[in-house]
Amino acid sequence: MTVITMSHKELGRIQILIDLADGRIGVAEAGALMGLGRRQVYRVLTSFQAHGPDALVSKRRGKPSNRSHGAVFRKTILGIVRERYGDFGPTLAAEKLAELHGLPIGVETLRQWMIDDEIWTRRRDRAKRSSDAKSLISLKPYFSTQPKDKIDLCRLAALEKGVPNLD
Repeated sequence: MTVITMSHKELGRIQILIDLADGRIGVAEAGALMGLGRRQVYRVLTSFQAHGPDALVSKRRGKPSNRSHGAVFRKTILGIVRERYGDFGPTLAAEKLAELHGLPIGVETLRQWMIDDEIWTRRRDRAKRSSDAKSLISLKPYFSTQPKDKIDLCRLAALEKGVPNLD
């Protein structure tokens, strides 16, 4: 017994093709249900009749995308970003890579690479981190009544929690 991994879309097509082969539905209706034209319905039906459910499984499953960048290109880009543009966001870094280095790359691709390589953090992750830092430091107004401090009557002292007044 062979186990076939199929998506929900592919599973739905099996029942439609069985109904089509048995004559319960027509080609036009099968095409409408699968979102295919008449010619494609005939092509899928012929393949299904010849090879069974295996014919409906995508042949590209488990393989890398044809549009993906190579590992060497990614390593080169991330090396340049880490060396020269580590404090830039992905949008500005992508512009600089295209402008100064002649390496055009999509902003979202660079964003994902920078997040994966921990060069850049998302804004929502930064908000969590900065709120943690704010809980460690409190700002208090300090009013001086001493005659020697007449020049700065009011100053701000940053005090770490748990540490008494720094005067």
